[in-house]
Order: sequence, then C-alpha cells, then structure tokens
Amino acid sequence: MSKREQQKLQRRQNIIQIAKDLFLEQGVQNIQMQDVADAAGVWIATIFRYFPKKEYLVIAASNSITNEMATDIGQIVEQTIPAFEKIEQILDYYISGTKDPQLSLAKFFESFDLYEKMEVLDWLRQFNTFFVNCNALRLVLLRISCS
Repeated sequence: MSKREQQKLQRRQNIIQIAKDLFLEQGVQNIQMQDVADAAGVWIATIFRYFPKKEYLVIAASNSITNEMATDIGQIVEQTIPAFEKIEQILDYYISGTKDPQLSLAKFFESFDLYEKMEVLDWLRQFNTFFVNCNALRLVLLRISCS
C-alpha cells in the first residue's frame, strides 16, 4: 500500500472514530456532518468524499462499534474455561455497557429509528433489545448455577 493510500485510510478511520465519539456523546440526530468535519479538523468536502451521506457515516460508526464488540467477545470465547464461565463473562461484558450513566451505546443504537428505511438496521435494533435485556438473562443463569 502506498503512503498516499495509507494516509487516506488513516484519515477515513479518524473520521469514523470522531463521528462515533460524537454520536455516542450527543446522539446521531444531534450531529451534523459539519460537526464531524469541525471535530476532525477537515473541510466538509473531505467528509463527503469519504461518506456521501450521513447514513453511510452512521453505518461505518456502528460497524466500528460492533467490530470492537466482536473482537472483545471473541477473546472471551477463545479462553480455555468452561462454557458457563464464557457465557457469564459475555453477559458481564454486555451488562457493563448498560452501567454507563448516560447509556450512550444504547441511545446510539436506539437512534437508528431515524434510519428505518435501511434493512441492516433492523438487526441493530434487535441487538439493542438483546443488549438491554442481558441483565435479566444473567440473573436467570446465576440462579441456575446456584441451585
């Protein structure tokens, strides 16, 4: 990969990271593309070169979040511990996200209601419901293990 291609990839990743942070802090509907450009220190045209529509940037940010989560969960799954402990660690991982006093991640996924026209987001809404209900499942598993 040439130096120019590396710089473009790095700039794209930086834009995604900044957008993700802004979306989590303030909500998708409260952030404009200009806000992302300002925070990234680039011109708005640069943002639109990489992401012609806000929806594309939202999808890229959500992919970044879910990729991070998949990596974290993959590390748990690869451990050589009993399956029950893996399940417990995975549920603890999801529950830790609900302990955020501002519920940033849950609000981020909830804000996808604005983009209902995109089929892939149906899965994300279902994931959000699962994420919020993990605590109840964890309690059931703990009761089973204590029996």
